[in-house]
Amino acid sequence: MTKLRLLTPWAFGLYLVTMFTLSFSGVGQVGYYFDEFIHVEKLQNFLDYGLYTLEVGLDGNGEPYSVRGFVYVYGPVFSLIGHAVAVISGAEIWGVVGVSDAAFAARHYVVGAFSIIGVLAAGWGVSLVTRSRNWGLAAACLLVSIPMWTGSAIYNIKDIPAATGFTLFTVGCIAAVLPKENQTRVTSVVGWVFLYLGSLIFWGTRPGLWIAIALSFVAIVLVLTRIENLRTVRSIATRLIRPTTAVVASYLTMLIVYPRVFSNPVKLLYKSFSDTSDFPQRRGSYTDGTMSSSPPSWDFLPKWAAAQLPEVILVLTVAASLVAMWLVLRRLFRSTPTDVDFAIPALIFTFIQFAAFPIAGILLDSRITSGLRQFLFILPGLAMLVTIVLFIAVEKWNLKRFRGAWPTAAGVIVASTIVTTVLQFQLFPYNANYFNPTTFSRGIEGRWELDRYELSRSELYSTLSVSERAHCLNCGTRYYAGRHIDRVASETTPLDFTQFVQMGRAGGKFDMCEPLTSVRRSYLWDHLNLVSSFRCAVRPAPIAVAPSETRYGITEWRSHALWGWQSVSKLGLLSRPGDASAFTWSIDPNAVPAVESVTLSLALDDAPAEGLTLITTVNGYPEPNRLISSSAPFQLVFDHDSIVDNSPHNGLVVVEFRLVDADGQPVDAQLALTNYVATPR
Repeated sequence: MTKLRLLTPWAFGLYLVTMFTLSFSGVGQVGYYFDEFIHVEKLQNFLDYGLYTLEVGLDGNGEPYSVRGFVYVYGPVFSLIGHAVAVISGAEIWGVVGVSDAAFAARHYVVGAFSIIGVLAAGWGVSLVTRSRNWGLAAACLLVSIPMWTGSAIYNIKDIPAATGFTLFTVGCIAAVLPKENQTRVTSVVGWVFLYLGSLIFWGTRPGLWIAIALSFVAIVLVLTRIENLRTVRSIATRLIRPTTAVVASYLTMLIVYPRVFSNPVKLLYKSFSDTSDFPQRRGSYTDGTMSSSPPSWDFLPKWAAAQLPEVILVLTVAASLVAMWLVLRRLFRSTPTDVDFAIPALIFTFIQFAAFPIAGILLDSRITSGLRQFLFILPGLAMLVTIVLFIAVEKWNLKRFRGAWPTAAGVIVASTIVTTVLQFQLFPYNANYFNPTTFSRGIEGRWELDRYELSRSELYSTLSVSERAHCLNCGTRYYAGRHIDRVASETTPLDFTQFVQMGRAGGKFDMCEPLTSVRRSYLWDHLNLVSSFRCAVRPAPIAVAPSETRYGITEWRSHALWGWQSVSKLGLLSRPGDASAFTWSIDPNAVPAVESVTLSLALDDAPAEGLTLITTVNGYPEPNRLISSSAPFQLVFDHDSIVDNSPHNGLVVVEFRLVDADGQPVDAQLALTNYVATPR
């Protein structure tokens, strides 16, 4: 038994190193999700104009203001750190934020570093309470065994930093109210540093989390008056000096870093909380077989927690929460000291981190759409809360009748951790798509949303051939960027102008499509499909004589756009630079009035002054090349009769465009389709 106790910290340490290595080795193996590009643009605007927002305008005095982007929801601290690391590594130059693989990797390594800091902080916080290194290591191991945490540590630039900041602040609060016999100079100094860094990360990444600071200060006063029995205002104020100076110092730091927002604290406090709780996210998630609304029903978060937390951790969480509430309420409403008073403050602070915001989100009917991802910061609080309650049960309570059950309970926890860890290795690098065996046995595909941020599309792109990539409907750059872009699958049956490739979630069904390739991982007794590609037949809706020439005809334009289009805006459709793009339609032969011709209105964005050549084909037949310039928008008119005569597919029309320079090389210019009109006979 003594040898086993000696081996325990080494086993915990080995497990931590293994899981840290797993997260770091995932950098560069996943695609980049769209929020990363948004934050790149926000940081560039911050460096240029001092506003961390998506779009900046200039008022009549030439002063910048936020056009859109919810300037009070996010802060620039993490992005600045990522930029600094990218500059040091040579991936960027200061003041210019890049989107190269090296720049993304630098930011992702910083995410991994934040994750490690959060894990170690959680472990240190538990060791402060339990005065045991082993119990602190156990809390750290419990946290990294949760796949949502370890998987997010590979890429999640938004939630891992906020979670680490919350954890630092929680542990700083625990250190601030430690019993005098447990306090040392080191704990005092480190605790203050944690309070400062935690609140700085709050302000600098998610300003709306200032509510946690307010709740924690209320909790500190409650602890001082009910647990330590301080009665005078002076004695309470003295104990509040350290946390108050830490928070004030962090705010002053942000005032220097981000003066345009933090110079108005009243507006910041109001807008950061209101904008965060009512963020305009409309998209729901498949949750237990149904598409959630926005805002979702009250059971949205509990369902996701029950699906994505390992069963043993879920049971321990529910039990620990009930025990913690009972211990805290019993002590607060009774002045008699108990043998677990040392743990009451930590239980309060960790419960705030674990439960306050999910409960508030449910009660306030907030727009929650991404399951546990939006509440990633609860996981360190969960790990600390569960571990502290387990320590109390094992070390402090005289439960003689259950002594024989402890080895069995420990064996169940270890077995669950081993199974979950094996599943993490199976899912790697998409660990965040973990579902516990109970949920998996009821079916995942079509019932739960997988890979919401489409990180696996990079790997899927590597399974496509050259022609499949050229004809891919939604292979946007943000999906296939990364090391997988250099892998090209061998050509099987090349696609012609009547076919295209579409990426979609595994299990998805599209009209006139057949499965092509997929990204899957072995999982338990079966496998898990993350994303699939489909080979589809072009089948556009008939074009009508009634023109679509309003600014808001976007939906109609999108329905006729095939491969090569990058995005849709009120100005039209933008093709990917250097790639072919296609616009398609069919003509109803029985339409009244009949269609005489179809006119496409096109323009160039930022074309070179010497002009470019537009190469056009209709249903695979070349049209005369056209020399164009940036200063002259133009139209292409297609006669209905001549098109139909050359169409082997019953009125199907596919017009392909390609922009080349004088040497016939693709160029970095964007072709914009601004309108199309069907003219009657």
